[in-house]
Amino acid sequence: FISSLSANSIAGYTTLYDLNHEPILILRVETPRPIYTQGNMTLLLFMSIGAVALIAFGIAILFLLERLVISRFFRLTREVEKINDGRDLSASVYEGEKDEIGRLGEKINQMLKWLREARESEANSRREVVNLLDELKKGKEQAEEMARILGQKK
Repeated sequence: FISSLSANSIAGYTTLYDLNHEPILILRVETPRPIYTQGNMTLLLFMSIGAVALIAFGIAILFLLERLVISRFFRLTREVEKINDGRDLSASVYEGEKDEIGRLGEKINQMLKWLREARESEANSRREVVNLLDELKKGKEQAEEMARILGQKK
């Protein structure tokens, strides 16, 4: 029979028999447990190293996520808000790298370009309408003048 007495020692028991197979003695052997103790210390060390590594990797991932993703989204958001608040379609946003965030910036700039072109086209159309109205007004005045002249000749 083997029994652990504590974390540091273990005991083993056996029965000794005489020539007639009668039990005459119970032998007890007690010994220290250095391998078990070293195993526990190694396990504790590995768990500590794992915890430190997990915390270090967590901090590194948060730092990289902040640096490579979140800060770029905040910058893009600030630039879009600035354009919106100033209603300045001639401005553009920083596109940065050619990843998803960069492509989003590129698409925002393309949209701003289309809005500028649409605004310019609308302004041109308004100028043409005003010019046509001016020409119609002049034509109307000329027609009234001719009608007046023809009315006087009768």
